[in-house]
Amino acid sequence: MRDRASWPTVDQFLSLPNEELGKVDPVVMNLVVAKGIPSLATLDIDHYVRLAAQWAADIERSIPAADANFSRRPDLWQNDLDFSRLALVWWYVDEVLRISYREDQRELKEVLYTNPSDLFLNGVMDTRQGTCGNMALLQVALCWRLR
Repeated sequence: MRDRASWPTVDQFLSLPNEELGKVDPVVMNLVVAKGIPSLATLDIDHYVRLAAQWAADIERSIPAADANFSRRPDLWQNDLDFSRLALVWWYVDEVLRISYREDQRELKEVLYTNPSDLFLNGVMDTRQGTCGNMALLQVALCWRLR
């Protein structure tokens, strides 16, 4: 487990060239930024990194069966293996993790975010309810791990 001082800083992220920035774990990047908010300063980044890795490993174990399904009916997946694998990630988040959009925000035309966890990964990973601000990033973080 890392201590607080060993995580990169936001300034270090900002100084990275694009090709190096793409190698940074999206969970780490997101939560390093989140820790700059006083109410989230004590976040355990390691916990969320381990959780995302576990979820991605679960998805990875499902890839052979999903690829076999794709091979039988590629037309169902726009003849695109990557598209079918993205659908697998969506299925896992929806059906296995049971993550859903926050009901209180579903029909709103405009949202005033007052809880920082609605914008960062810790919120969706802890509560299994997300927003436009953090659900998409969860998908990115899982796909990044799956390469």
